[in-house]
Amino acid sequence: MASRKMTKELNTTNDTVTFTVGAHTLIVHLTDYSDATIRHLTLHGIAQKIGDQAAGVASEADILAAINTAHALLKDNIWGTTRKAGAAKVDKLALALATAADVTVEEASASLARLSKKQKMALRRRPEIITVLSELALAEADQNSTGSLSAFLI
Repeated sequence: MASRKMTKELNTTNDTVTFTVGAHTLIVHLTDYSDATIRHLTLHGIAQKIGDQAAGVASEADILAAINTAHALLKDNIWGTTRKAGAAKVDKLALALATAADVTVEEASASLARLSKKQKMALRRRPEIITVLSELALAEADQNSTGSLSAFLI
């Protein structure tokens, strides 16, 4: 497994992003930028965050649903995906398959139950599944982020 060359830490309390490369650190303050640059960065971030929700989605209706949901969540200050307390944990491969194949999670789970371990491993290597699993991991990382570099070093 390749090691990460750079880490970045967002701190929304003091409006900074800290980039660490080896023993070197760059702390970027929001106040370092002009209002015009902040506006451009914000619009870029919105385009990226909402656009990411449509990645790997096949139909126009599903794309519209994905971007409208992402927009609504951001307006409600919900950054990552959430799961209600006590809700059953969904198998990530089943969720990725459901998203990539545009079927329900139940249908995907039933299909996975019929596959061998080797077939599931092959499925995990498909680009569409890799993409969705990566998006799920990023959303989970955003949701679980504590804004502290020490949380990643434990």
